[in-house]
Amino acid sequence: MYDCIVIGLGGMGSASLFELSSKGQNVLGIEQFDIGHDKGSSHGLSRIIRLAYWEGIEYVPLVLRAHDRWIELEKTYNEKLLNITGALDIGLESSETISGSLKACREFDIPHEIFTSTELSKKFPAYLLPEEYSSVFQKDGGFLVPESCINLYVNESINNGADVKQNCKVLGWESDGNIVTVSTSDGNFKTKKLVITAGAWTGILQDEMSRFLTPERQVVSWFKPESPEYYNIDQFPVFNMEVPEGRYYGFPIHHYEGIKIGRYGHLNENINPDSISREITDLDIITLRVPMEKYFQPTNPEPLFSQVCMFTNTPDEHFVLDYLPGNDNVFIASGFSGHGFKFASVIGELISDLMVDGGTEFDLGLFSLDRFNSK
Repeated sequence: MYDCIVIGLGGMGSASLFELSSKGQNVLGIEQFDIGHDKGSSHGLSRIIRLAYWEGIEYVPLVLRAHDRWIELEKTYNEKLLNITGALDIGLESSETISGSLKACREFDIPHEIFTSTELSKKFPAYLLPEEYSSVFQKDGGFLVPESCINLYVNESINNGADVKQNCKVLGWESDGNIVTVSTSDGNFKTKKLVITAGAWTGILQDEMSRFLTPERQVVSWFKPESPEYYNIDQFPVFNMEVPEGRYYGFPIHHYEGIKIGRYGHLNENINPDSISREITDLDIITLRVPMEKYFQPTNPEPLFSQVCMFTNTPDEHFVLDYLPGNDNVFIASGFSGHGFKFASVIGELISDLMVDGGTEFDLGLFSLDRFNSK
C-alpha cells in the first residue's frame, strides 16, 4: 500500500514525486513512456521562466517561489537547471502583454525596465521591432532545461526511496472512498491518495475532465542566424511577443546553433495525444518563419530542426489544480495551457503539502474546477 501514487512523470509529476518522497512518503511514480521522453509537453531543451506574469497577478506568488526553488535545487544537487538571460514581454503599449506585465511588476515590486523599440535594439541588437512597439525587460527571467529538471527529480526521488515504473501504461483506477486501486500494464497498485499529472492524457484517464482539457498540437523550430553573436545567451533574452501574426515565444542559442521560436496556438489543431501527427509540414515552418523575417536580425529561412509537442488547454487558459469532485483523495494537476513548466518546482511543493499536511500557503481559487461549473 502506497501513501500516494503519481500518474505521469513529466514536469509536474516528477516534481510532485520528488517533494512527496522528500517528506518520507511511500510513493510510486508511473510513466507510460521513458523518463524524459519527447512525446508530451516537457521536452524541447528549454522552457521560459519569467516573473513579470501578464496572465494574472495570482500567478506571481507562485512563480516567485518557483524561481527560488529552482535555484535551491541547483545549489543542493550541483545541477545546472536554470539559465538567466532576462525576459522580455513585447507588444503595443495598449496590449494585454505589456499592461499585464507592468501590473505584475508594480504590484509585487519586481525590478524591471521599459524600452522603446529603438532602445531595445540598442541594448539587444537581434530585435528589430516596429517603432510603435514597446517592451518590458525583467532581468531575472530565463529558461529551464526540462529534461535536466525531470531527470534530477526522478533520480533523487529514487534515492529518497520512491518506486518508479516507466513504460507502464495506466489502464484505469477506482476508489472506494478510502483506497484507490490503479490498474496498469504491470499490474494493480493500491494507494491512499492519487495525483494525476498526465498532461494531454488526463482527459483520457478521467473522461469527465475532457470537457475542460483540450490537447493541442504545437511545433517549435530552431533557425540559424547570420550573426550568431546577436543571439547568444548574454545578448538575447527569452521573449513573449504579441504581434498581428500571433503571440510568439523564443529563446537564445542553446544546444542547437539557432534561435528557438514557437507560436501560442500554432495552427489551432486540437488533437488526440495518441494519434497526433509528428510530421513537420511546410505550413508549420512558414508559421514560424514569418516573425523571424519580420522582427529579428536575419536567419536562415530553413530551420535547423523542428519538433512537435503538445499544450493541454483549458477554456480560460488557467491551470487546473483541484481535487476531483467526489474524491477527496484524488488530485488533478493539468491544463497548463502552454505556460506551466516554470511552475513545476512550486506545484510539486504545494501538491506534497496538500497530500501530507492537508493544505498549502498558496491561494488556488483561480485554479478550481468550480469555475467551469458556474458558467
